Amino acid sequence: MAHRHYVVGIAGGSASGKTSFLNQLKDNLPDGSVSIISQDNYYRPQSEQLVDENGEVNYDLPTSIDKEAFFSDLKQLLAGNPITITEYCFNREGAIPNKIIVQPAPILVVEGLFVFHYPEIRHLIDLRVYLDVREEIKLQRRIKRDRDERGYPEDAVRYQWEH
Repeated sequence: MAHRHYVVGIAGGSASGKTSFLNQLKDNLPDGSVSIISQDNYYRPQSEQLVDENGEVNYDLPTSIDKEAFFSDLKQLLAGNPITITEYCFNREGAIPNKIIVQPAPILVVEGLFVFHYPEIRHLIDLRVYLDVREEIKLQRRIKRDRDERGYPEDAVRYQWEH
């Protein structure tokens, strides 16, 4: 039996509000009607990340994502199969990643910085939503988020932002 899902792609710059938007969306839809797959859980391990001329890792590049695993899991959900994702936490030393089980649902939301960048993923999306937020607002949100939730000093956040 063929499964039909409506695929929504949500993209936007770092700290544009994707997660807040998704939480509101999910809270306002019936239970079991939507499943969300986040690109954030597909970052390659730090040992596989590219470094810039100063030896710093830049996670804001499409090459930082394991797009093959992301695409494979997306296809599994579209085939009606649940997936198990290992939570991204490489940036938190000593953190033990959780296993996230995502069940297929009629509405499948894929979100992340690069969901429209990868052609194989972009072509599966029925509706594209791009959150366009002024740069200064995103920067202030990112400084606060990365400081409070990820323990990054402001100078490291600004370096990442500028490079």
